[in-house]
Amino acid sequence: AFDLLGVRLVHGWIVEPDSPCARVIGKQSYNQIMDRILQCHDSASRLASLQDRLQTLVVVNDGTMNEQQQQIQQEIGQLQQQAEAAALMKDFLEHSSHQLTIHGLSLLLQKLNDHEVCVLFRNNHYSVLKKNNEHLYMLLTDLGYMETNTIVWERLDMVDGDTEFCDANFKENAPTPVPNHAGPVDVDYALAIHRSLEEQSSPPAADGVLFA
Repeated sequence: AFDLLGVRLVHGWIVEPDSPCARVIGKQSYNQIMDRILQCHDSASRLASLQDRLQTLVVVNDGTMNEQQQQIQQEIGQLQQQAEAAALMKDFLEHSSHQLTIHGLSLLLQKLNDHEVCVLFRNNHYSVLKKNNEHLYMLLTDLGYMETNTIVWERLDMVDGDTEFCDANFKENAPTPVPNHAGPVDVDYALAIHRSLEEQSSPPAADGVLFA
């Protein structure tokens, strides 16, 4: 639908390329990341069992390492690597729970043309986004401002919602605050929902939206 209208669908939930998370996340979608975290959770008991078994075999064999032990040691190493990667991915999700990053904001400013109108996807919400004079603005849709004719745009220059409000001409105003519509997401709750959907064998949700 957005393509038919010639409007880009974008997001700003992008990992910093120089961070440790970038190596393990790569170009994976949100659904793929959640799957990997859940797989790691499911493998935790397997890892503990293998470690106990290896310790027992080492004691029985007087500290020598046979082929079976080497295979167990190799699998333990693989599971530990998976656990470390999953921990990094979960850490990224928890520390960017507003589904917007500084790096993502920077890319939005770079990629969008001045005065361009597009649609921003964030926290399962679609928002009208416009770039105006090297600043990003979201069309304000909070019901708390429905009767406030002087407030039209919300400047998007922070990831935590601490922003400025503007009129139709992008002049700053200071209205009474209302609850932020793009609050943080609880990662453990999101994992539970993701697992529940998989167990119901529902069709997979669309992968994370990407820049056109």
